[in-house]
Amino acid sequence: MSQDNKPPLFTPKSLRIFTKIVAIYGAFYVATVIAKSISDPLSENPMAPSNGYMPLYFLAAVHLVLGGVNLAIILFKKYNWIIPSISAILMIGARVYYEDIALWVWSWS
Repeated sequence: MSQDNKPPLFTPKSLRIFTKIVAIYGAFYVATVIAKSISDPLSENPMAPSNGYMPLYFLAAVHLVLGGVNLAIILFKKYNWIIPSISAILMIGARVYYEDIALWVWSWS
């Protein structure tokens, strides 16, 4: 019998790496929204609506919370698969359904 030397996918090390990736992506998204709002303010574009960046701010807040929760998991070393997986699904969903989310957020004002 031959022994397969591939490591298993769901190991504690892969969980730590996955959690770190989710936390870093959350921070990256927030940083890009901050950079966008500083480099291209709505006040310089008279044709842009005053609530033009509201979907970005809303999703930045969502990513900030999800990234913060995953950062807390890293800091307290209480790793599990559920929270980072749900966070990743929500972050991917926010990217896929951005236009629908934007229309929903714009409907608030």
